[in-house]
Amino acid sequence: MTFNPAMSKTVVHVRKHLPEKASVIEMGSQSLTVKFKDRESIETVEDFYRELGFDKYDSMDANNNGTVLVNLNYSLDPGCPQYDLVTNNGTGEHIFNQYAVFHNMHYLCKAGGFMIHVLPWINWQNHGFYNFHPVLFDDLARANRYHRVMTVACDRNGENMFEPGVDEIKNPEGTDVNYFVISVLQKKYDSTFCMPLQSKYDPPVDPLSLKDGFIWPDSIETDPFPHFVAKLEDDLYQQLDDEWPGNYEYFSAMKQKEDQNILKQYPARKALFEHVLTPLWKAFMEYTTSGHFFQEVVKTFSPHIQGMYPITQLPLETGIRGLDDKPFILDSQLAINTPVSRRSSVRGPHIDDPRELFAGLLYMPPEGYNSGGDLELYKWKGKRKFAGRKNMEKKNECPRNAVEKVKTIEYKPNTMFFFVNSLNSIHGVSRRDATNQCRRYVNILAETEKPLFEAE
Repeated sequence: MTFNPAMSKTVVHVRKHLPEKASVIEMGSQSLTVKFKDRESIETVEDFYRELGFDKYDSMDANNNGTVLVNLNYSLDPGCPQYDLVTNNGTGEHIFNQYAVFHNMHYLCKAGGFMIHVLPWINWQNHGFYNFHPVLFDDLARANRYHRVMTVACDRNGENMFEPGVDEIKNPEGTDVNYFVISVLQKKYDSTFCMPLQSKYDPPVDPLSLKDGFIWPDSIETDPFPHFVAKLEDDLYQQLDDEWPGNYEYFSAMKQKEDQNILKQYPARKALFEHVLTPLWKAFMEYTTSGHFFQEVVKTFSPHIQGMYPITQLPLETGIRGLDDKPFILDSQLAINTPVSRRSSVRGPHIDDPRELFAGLLYMPPEGYNSGGDLELYKWKGKRKFAGRKNMEKKNECPRNAVEKVKTIEYKPNTMFFFVNSLNSIHGVSRRDATNQCRRYVNILAETEKPLFEAE
């Protein structure tokens, strides 16, 4: 594989984003064809990387010319060593198993690291098994939530450069230039590799387009604690309801003693990477775990949050639970409570995790559901009293003789309930009658790095 001027310029461009002592691994052994007039000591590709300050260099190939002997047609173990930079410079087109190419680059790259693809696109006939199109890298990035650093087209010298689009062109303008497509992607999360679907056939939905689909209230209720009831635009709710997943094998069950009324959830950290949800549902989960949505809820609750927690002293940076390390961590979970064979409650009076700032529920009962499972709001009768719960670290259950019910939020379609979490935010779920239907809803929450209060 030829390490040409286009590749060298791309590496130099990416180098400023990498650690001082960076590591690199290349798919395929590389032959240097760049002449550095001012650096005659650079005779090999490894020399080039060393000159740029890389302190670890590897290349993978099946021809014994690399530092790691690997047949790149086969997928590596996800636990393989990781690098700051992974390159696919003129190698991928010669490998029959394209899944292995992108799978291996994903797992070889550290979270926060970069991947460079320099591959043939226009006027490369019989050079390898494949030519590559810009749309591939656009959809690859979308599926795995990579940051798109750049995608350009140019010749081997890094000249005749332009930014290619991703729309289909059946009769492209003729040219004599041999064009590479160059894509630089940053891997943001240590997540499972996800094969892309071409957006032409699975068009994505812009998460911010859902902003106007949320109907917020004009005022906040404070009895028995700050909360509000909202809803979605009817058309948006109906489409989400129509597209609710019918297969719950991806939902994880919470450990509990009961054999019924079990909570099962599908969190954003998994749902955003897997081809289980429709584009609309993915956009919904992406929007409700975004900084924009967080600001919307905080603004609505602002006077009440400021009265409890001085969060304006913290940077309002947000991330997704299980993926990011930020001051505020968000999650959006599709959830069900499984069918019941005898009257029972999924959970009685309690307060949520002390790290939780706010929580929301979007009720989405299936058609014909009449089993119960309303949300009940409580207040303390007197002194606060908490009890432990089996398999839980936090003592946040509230004995029924220590609280009294104040309000009921009925489990009805398109009912969206949000509240500020505190020592007084006591809530539970009413008993459900026997039913073979699941209780469906979306659980939305925001957590802080440290507890906001301590259970007394």
